[in-house]
Amino acid sequence: MGKIAFVVGLVGSVVMGLVASGRLEHRDYSASIVKKLGTHSTCPTFWVSWDKAPDIVWDGLMACKCPEQAQPEESGTPMHPPKEVHDAAAPMDVMTISYTEFTSFGGTKSTGLSYGLARGTDRQTFAVSPASGPYMGFATLTAIPFIAGIVLGILLGLIPRKKH
Repeated sequence: MGKIAFVVGLVGSVVMGLVASGRLEHRDYSASIVKKLGTHSTCPTFWVSWDKAPDIVWDGLMACKCPEQAQPEESGTPMHPPKEVHDAAAPMDVMTISYTEFTSFGGTKSTGLSYGLARGTDRQTFAVSPASGPYMGFATLTAIPFIAGIVLGILLGLIPRKKH
């Protein structure tokens, strides 16, 4: 009976992983920085040429909280990186953005966001929030049926068997 509980927990874990995988989003975007300083000087702003434009846009990426929004200039689209990324970047740098999000069944969102700058062979990475949070939420949710199967298997294994 304990072995059956273990197998049911294992199968349940696989099923939970398949169901929860639809709630895990990971996207990588890249752009070339066309201009660093433009007419929008109230917050950090780049004007970029997207190689792969974002299909998931989080708060603060394309629009800031300033009363006057940055407008497209030259051949670039405005976007708003964190200040430390803005300070380290230069025009013609290649910027990558890695975005990971996991939404639990209760609706709680966990987000991982990092920026990368490449200038020739020099590379810098800036982690705004680590991607370990979303992946850990996914792994924990997937492991629950497996752990329950192990515990149930142990408990059922402790029940004395009837002798015939």
